[in-house]
Amino acid sequence: MTKRNRILAALLFTGMAALLPGCATTPVSIAKVEFKGPVRSSFQNDASIISQDGGQSFPTPGGSLWTFGDTFLGSRDEYGTPHFKGGGIFCSIAFLPKKDEQSFPPALRYKTGPDGAAVSPLSLLPGEKPGHDMIWPQAGVYANGKYYLYYTRVHKTGGGMWDFREVGSGLAECEKPLGEYRRLRPGGDWRFPVAPTQVLKAGPWLYLYEIVVRGDERGAGLARVKAAEIGSPAAYEYYHLPDESFRKEKSAQSILIPAAGQVSAAFDPYCQCWLMATSSDLFHPRRISLYRAPAPEGPWECAGRIQVPEFCQGKQVTLAYCTYLHPELFRENGKVIALTFSVHLEDGGFDANCEMAEITLERR
Repeated sequence: MTKRNRILAALLFTGMAALLPGCATTPVSIAKVEFKGPVRSSFQNDASIISQDGGQSFPTPGGSLWTFGDTFLGSRDEYGTPHFKGGGIFCSIAFLPKKDEQSFPPALRYKTGPDGAAVSPLSLLPGEKPGHDMIWPQAGVYANGKYYLYYTRVHKTGGGMWDFREVGSGLAECEKPLGEYRRLRPGGDWRFPVAPTQVLKAGPWLYLYEIVVRGDERGAGLARVKAAEIGSPAAYEYYHLPDESFRKEKSAQSILIPAAGQVSAAFDPYCQCWLMATSSDLFHPRRISLYRAPAPEGPWECAGRIQVPEFCQGKQVTLAYCTYLHPELFRENGKVIALTFSVHLEDGGFDANCEMAEITLERR
């Protein structure tokens, strides 16, 4: 049995897919795209949130947990003008109850402090410098009766939008969805060998997608770890081609598809295949690509591309990034899929929120 079929068999066992090993997927194309606008509601106002980026989500008991990166605090007046109160937090999280999954904008309940304003679920460790070191959440997963958040630690090099550098990735855990997440330090080191932007559960395994670099090319890499060993950096394995094997060595981790930024994957019942969404690069700053595959590791082929509107939130879009699929928001058995993306706006500073789009697929 090939690695692909073993993964599929595990997915069948957990009820995540109805696809039989070796079966061909249903070809699909994009029939319609509806851009629904910014992911912003009264719940952001209640939590004193003006703007935020990121927007990854993962299923949890009773709903889903959403993670955001830079989150700026303050209020908006009746005209929508932001009034920053002098700062923000480097990340925020929110819970979306299952009963509210079909509402737009999503009725997100944020982790807040005593004053009602959003607070970060992750904290700096001794030796890390407030104002210079920040933590951005990546993918998350509910496993072993706990909530896990992968994250990237970044160091600010200036005051501009792109003045930062990544210094490593880690993992944090919590017993409550909106609690304070403990950054794990096995062996005294917070660094983990993966920085996933998507985690999929399949039987005892967790499959993790991250961006990897080989030479001048950036692409999506795949790793896995048993859920019971998620906190052990040495337990992670990495997918290699052409022999379709998982090995401990990461240096030769295979690229699945060209991808410049974050990647997100989900199973779609309508087309009986796996979907992956990616943002583009600086040469195509408003392009989002959709890929399809018969198994989580591929082979991936393009199912279509969409172009983000030139103007969002009243300003010109210079870059679309952090594109994430949200299977909890899919409709009509996956015929209509939902994704969010973050936008960098011309002369917008930090005043921007995630946008949502619904894509109607068509079998071919």
